Amino acid sequence: MPVRITNSTLILFRNGQRVKIRPNLKVDLTEIELADIKASNPDAIRTPSDETESIKAAVIPVAAKGSTNTSKPAASTAGGKAADNEL
Repeated sequence: MPVRITNSTLILFRNGQRVKIRPNLKVDLTEIELADIKASNPDAIRTPSDETESIKAAVIPVAAKGSTNTSKPAASTAGGKAADNEL
């Protein structure tokens, strides 16, 4: 799985839930997620390099293989918005 660093906040759908990923975090993306991000906003992510030592070392893992769900989750009771799981 490709590991990238976020330049801006990303919102992904994983396991039927909306996941918000903050800027400057390493994240492990699926090939489908990577292609979708590059198509919509290629500047939102970058490849890791040596000068990114200050970036948090933890890599946010991808859900179990084959369990990525790109469908939108059902709206929660909080004002009709789906709840975010922030990382």
